[in-house]
Amino acid sequence: MSEKKEGSGGRNRRRRRTKSKNGPVMKSSSTGDPEAVERALARFKQTPLPRGIPEDIDPPPIEKTLRWITNAVPKPIQKKVGEIVCQRGEFGFLPEERVDEIRGQINNFPIS
Repeated sequence: MSEKKEGSGGRNRRRRRTKSKNGPVMKSSSTGDPEAVERALARFKQTPLPRGIPEDIDPPPIEKTLRWITNAVPKPIQKKVGEIVCQRGEFGFLPEERVDEIRGQINNFPIS
């Protein structure tokens, strides 16, 4: 074993970052961000219109309210599925046979 120098006391050691147990705080609102909605709708009122937006939009754009219910996948299941899907050395487009094989392996997990 190496001897500890006097006075060093681990001054140069960095502290590990601890992960938050609660995760990031998400802003929840039934109406969303009103400023973002206004910016999105203002795109249709610009002169000239941005590229990709046709001069005549038929039917005209309308604001639609919807409720989007999400079902989060539990972390342990995310980890298990990730270990199956992300194999070392596999990257890019996979052959259809390999995709079918992965599909069969994760078919019984509660994910969509």
